[in-house]
Amino acid sequence: SIPTITAITLPVNNTKYSGVQVSTPFAGTSQDVTSQMNPSHISTVTVALVDTASGTWFNGTDFVGGGPFWLGVNGGSTASWTFNSSVLRLHNDREYRLEARARDRADNYSTVKTSTFTWDEVVPVSRVTTPGTGYSKAITSVGGTADDDAGNSYSNEAGISASGVKVAIK
Repeated sequence: SIPTITAITLPVNNTKYSGVQVSTPFAGTSQDVTSQMNPSHISTVTVALVDTASGTWFNGTDFVGGGPFWLGVNGGSTASWTFNSSVLRLHNDREYRLEARARDRADNYSTVKTSTFTWDEVVPVSRVTTPGTGYSKAITSVGGTADDDAGNSYSNEAGISASGVKVAIK
């Protein structure tokens, strides 16, 4: 039987992450079809990570050419696995693709499952425009602006959701 990567659960495909919403550890699930008479059972799950813009792959230490570099998962089990690396450094305004595959004891490989995500480290900027500066006895409205890419210099900014701006009055 051929093993399958059922899902990559982290990072969620087509999601934007930052230092606030961290994307590692990477996580997923895999299985071997055990309804067969003699299932081979999954022996290893490996992941590879590519910076899609540069085409460089994480080799366990840094992003370099020549990949993919298949790195063994280091947490959980083959059925419910995680991968984390203390030296993995994601770069701002980059899109990454995580690939995962499983291998069984008969040396069969699953098809590769992928999840693409964006890394955004730039902190959004907000500014109150109403009321103006100075003392006010009564405030009838509060207004302002917020921007995740004030200089329009990024390609993969996370953006600000409609509920992403909160106002507190002291």
